[in-house]
Amino acid sequence: MVQGDDSAIHFGGFVDDNLICTASLFPNGKDIRLRKFATDPTFQGKGHGSAMLEHLIEYAKAQGAQNFWFDARKSAVPFYQRFGFQVEGSVFFKEDVPYLRMTQALSTER
Repeated sequence: MVQGDDSAIHFGGFVDDNLICTASLFPNGKDIRLRKFATDPTFQGKGHGSAMLEHLIEYAKAQGAQNFWFDARKSAVPFYQRFGFQVEGSVFFKEDVPYLRMTQALSTER
């Protein structure tokens, strides 16, 4: 759990009633932040995380968010770039793990 969990929107992806992917969105005005996005390692590389991220982007747009952002592990940057996210700023560390802030301006036009 992280601070603000009680006001976040939590998502789960299931296969045969088993939770295999989770994500939490934290709205803040016109921004929405992704935190705690994870897929069970035995299900990675099979499209589940991609499907979840696509759903989260559409959800954020439907909520009127204008900017979608998160801190990504440096090793995951190419994955997020496939969905239109761009690196913002320089590498920073959480413990010994390198991270980069990633953002995407969302079009709320329908």
